[in-house]
Amino acid sequence: MEAGELARDLWWWTGRRDSIGADVTSYYYKTGSLVLLFDPLLPPEDPEGFWRALDRDVLPGDEVHVLVTRSSHERSSKEMLERYPGSKRWQAGDEPPAGVTALPAGRPDEVVFWIPEHRALVVGDALVGDGAGGLKASRDELVPGLRPLLELQPEFVLVSHGEPVRGADALRSTLAG
Repeated sequence: MEAGELARDLWWWTGRRDSIGADVTSYYYKTGSLVLLFDPLLPPEDPEGFWRALDRDVLPGDEVHVLVTRSSHERSSKEMLERYPGSKRWQAGDEPPAGVTALPAGRPDEVVFWIPEHRALVVGDALVGDGAGGLKASRDELVPGLRPLLELQPEFVLVSHGEPVRGADALRSTLAG
């Protein structure tokens, strides 16, 4: 498991997803009394350490929301929802909480979440890390549907497969054409 802070109250962590035989990345964003977990996976490498860290950040009165970019990214949503009474799950078609916006991801079963406070895009499978600090589209036919994201000029592109990517340049070079 790896974890890191991207900006104030915006974190990422990885965990091994045995069903695909690879590490996946999840995200944490706190705004006011809302804790938002994007495509969360309870890391099998250190579940107790993860719970200790998250419990430390979820204060009495906080609301926990689980946001899922696509149904195949439910991952540990159930465990997160069970741990925090009153928590809610959001997915494609739902209006997300806390000023977060759901945007089209180029296919009907997936959304991209926009966090304006940090100029961050949270993507599921439409875009993935290229292993060299950049991005690639998971399928060429998704590129035209993703091009409107360029207008946002994101500071971060938070991918589920790969490490978080900084800057709009990586997105621009991936979607150019």
